[in-house]
Amino acid sequence: MGFGCLGNLTRRVGHIIGCGSVVVVLLLTPTMSVAIDASDFSQLEGWTVAAVTQVRDEFNGCDFDRRIRFANGWVLTCSTYSYSYSYMPNAAIFVKSFNYQNRAYWMIKVLIDDEFYEMRPIPAK
Repeated sequence: MGFGCLGNLTRRVGHIIGCGSVVVVLLLTPTMSVAIDASDFSQLEGWTVAAVTQVRDEFNGCDFDRRIRFANGWVLTCSTYSYSYSYMPNAAIFVKSFNYQNRAYWMIKVLIDDEFYEMRPIPAK
């Protein structure tokens, strides 16, 4: 996608912009603005945003069974491996319900920086 249709980004931050068949959402963080398009959401079809928070302290990526503590009090356990580093990054926590052996559970994905991390499922209450 060319940048001609985005126009002046500084006047559009926080808006949803239609650009032909592409929908662009501009997000602002204290240090940068990011342009994403609808295809970036393909991993989230059927998922629900459960919380938007921050990782407490340093984030060193996920390693199997590593516990990640969030500012909202949640503690989730990684079920994948991927290394990255940032200090107190923002996080969006997504959930999707499923049933296993007549019990309800939540599958969990966490978006930290620009990467999705799979977390261990937890029982639904």
